[in-house]
Amino acid sequence: ATGSLGRGISVHDSTGVQVRRSLVAGNRSHGVFVADSTLRLDEVAVRDTFAEEVSGLFGRGVEMQGGNVEIYRSLLAENRSSGVTVLGSAAILDNVVVRDTIPESTGLFGDGVRAEDDPATGLRSDVTLQGSLLIRNRAAGVAALGSTIKLDYSVVRDTLSEQSSGHFGRGVDVSHASDTGATADLTIHRSLIATNATTTAATSAM
Repeated sequence: ATGSLGRGISVHDSTGVQVRRSLVAGNRSHGVFVADSTLRLDEVAVRDTFAEEVSGLFGRGVEMQGGNVEIYRSLLAENRSSGVTVLGSAAILDNVVVRDTIPESTGLFGDGVRAEDDPATGLRSDVTLQGSLLIRNRAAGVAALGSTIKLDYSVVRDTLSEQSSGHFGRGVDVSHASDTGATADLTIHRSLIATNATTTAATSAM
């Protein structure tokens, strides 16, 4: 054993993968990791993911790098770094709770949902949250860098500041990608963004 990884579910170059009515808990690095695949999670709890033992990094609930992931009626709780990370991928979160995300061992991050473009492929992320609750995450409830975020009938609240810096704590944080210059797009419809530590919604160079 090298003390790295320790993922609960890892899906690579696959289609039609479905996980239903399951608990993914107490893993390392990632609860669920998806690369260039399609995956559907339905009534799944992904929680208490720990950092890699050697690096002390990650501990993310769900991370996707390329592909398409749909998450329905699920819980992501007390993971590290981010509840959901979307890199150059498409994702739908419908009736999902993302709560109490913990920062990495460095004290950085703790985002509820984080979407970024992928500099290696040039692909943007496109994330839709509907009927979902993001609560008591850190740094940002929802963060989008060079990507597209849509919130519909969702709640983002009680976001805490970043542990290491004491800054941020934004409900929604949208900005261009510093490495590629890609712009971000944000649509909010019928949603509540409230009682976050700092500016409820921040945008930069959209």
